[in-house]
Amino acid sequence: VVSDSSEMDAEAVAINERGIAAAMAAARNGATRQAGLWWACFETMYRGGGEDVIRCSLGFDGGGNATLGEPTDHPVRVGQICNQEISSAYQGYGSQINHAFFIGTRSTPGYEYYRTAVELLAKVIERAIAFIQPGKTTYGDFVANNEKTFKEFGEKGSGLNTHGGGLGYLSRPRQSAEDNLVVMQPGHTFDFKPAVTLDRVKIKDVGEKNRPVQVGESILVTEKGAVRLGTRALVSIATHD
Repeated sequence: VVSDSSEMDAEAVAINERGIAAAMAAARNGATRQAGLWWACFETMYRGGGEDVIRCSLGFDGGGNATLGEPTDHPVRVGQICNQEISSAYQGYGSQINHAFFIGTRSTPGYEYYRTAVELLAKVIERAIAFIQPGKTTYGDFVANNEKTFKEFGEKGSGLNTHGGGLGYLSRPRQSAEDNLVVMQPGHTFDFKPAVTLDRVKIKDVGEKNRPVQVGESILVTEKGAVRLGTRALVSIATHD
């Protein structure tokens, strides 16, 4: 029996990670439609021990929430970037994660653009976690620091990328004038899901426009700082060798 709230959040994240891994495996095994990836992800999450699949949304070459949590007949094509919003609950505690993956090999056109974006987002997440000082950092401070980090890298991140999780898997606090005043305290769990569309002047994607890439993580604030609840490596992933 899991009793500690942070362990429950971690269980929800683990279910999410297995769901994304199942979607990747479906792409690797020849699924031809988004629905093939979606059902692999959803079934894995549904049978994973949690009580609620809050969101299972997968999109190609756009935002992860573009399909609004539904399976579609969108074709799976080599060179696509699959973004997601994956969220589930375990014993009343919910968390969301995202991890864009690339359909194809590392030599497939478009992979280098994707890889560059994922490596940037991994650094943004790492710096964001290191920035948190329990009892001192507000959610507004957190947002401002993330914007500063993107600026240092010469990029502009997505808009809304921080919202609450944990007990009741509520979406507050979020990025807003009121919620940004909330101070991060030990025990707080929230979802941080930065996305970026890289500056085309610096690096060009394969199409006429650069595509968005998103990597998200559930974060736990502790007495000593903050930690990721996910265990997967925040690295670029090509579905084929």
